[in-house]
Amino acid sequence: GINAEYGDKTEWSKLNDCDIVLDLIYGASALSFLTAVKPNKAMQYIQIGSLSGVEIPLNSSVLRGKDISIRGSGIGSVPLSVISAQMSELVKMVSETAPPVKFKVEKLEKIETVWSASTGERLVFEIGSD
Repeated sequence: GINAEYGDKTEWSKLNDCDIVLDLIYGASALSFLTAVKPNKAMQYIQIGSLSGVEIPLNSSVLRGKDISIRGSGIGSVPLSVISAQMSELVKMVSETAPPVKFKVEKLEKIETVWSASTGERLVFEIGSD
């Protein structure tokens, strides 16, 4: 699977200060990450996809020893009737609301150079080419 052979070779400590992790890969990489990461604060781990596998043998002590909340996000996590009922209000609210924090969009390829820059802006990384 994708990144399965590199999960244990990845330097996960750079993510210890993250608020939210969006996981589209899961599998061996997720197991490696959840085992190795040592969050400095509460971390939300949101499982979205399973390109590398659909199951992991996660020891319960890994979760008890870390401030990590695991959530799933996908088409089944919220009933379609609820989404439909709220969509027009959500679109209106988003269009009338300024972002609460300044953010800066960077290409994912620049992560090593921009991650440690202290700009006071929230970083959003864009995947893909122009």
